[in-house]
Amino acid sequence: MSAAIDQIQDRLRATSVNAALWCLRLFSGLFWGAALALAFEVILEIGRFSFWFVAVAVSLSVIRLIKNWGWVGVTIFNLGSVLAILLFRMYVLMAANQ
Repeated sequence: MSAAIDQIQDRLRATSVNAALWCLRLFSGLFWGAALALAFEVILEIGRFSFWFVAVAVSLSVIRLIKNWGWVGVTIFNLGSVLAILLFRMYVLMAANQ
């Protein structure tokens, strides 16, 4: 009986870890999808349908890109994403002052 309970606990732990990793991947994809869709909306003046199309397409592409990565890979990807966005923000702020 104890072995069955241990097996259930192990499966539950593995399932919750996988679900949390999937949610992190989903968050990463939605973040990139929204960011690029907003950029395209401002630059190209696209409509609402195109905005949602770009958001969904980029989100699914990012999720597909990182679907086989583990916690470390997804975390490094997210940190690199934040760094790239901060560098872009710095570039925009510096260009606005010139």
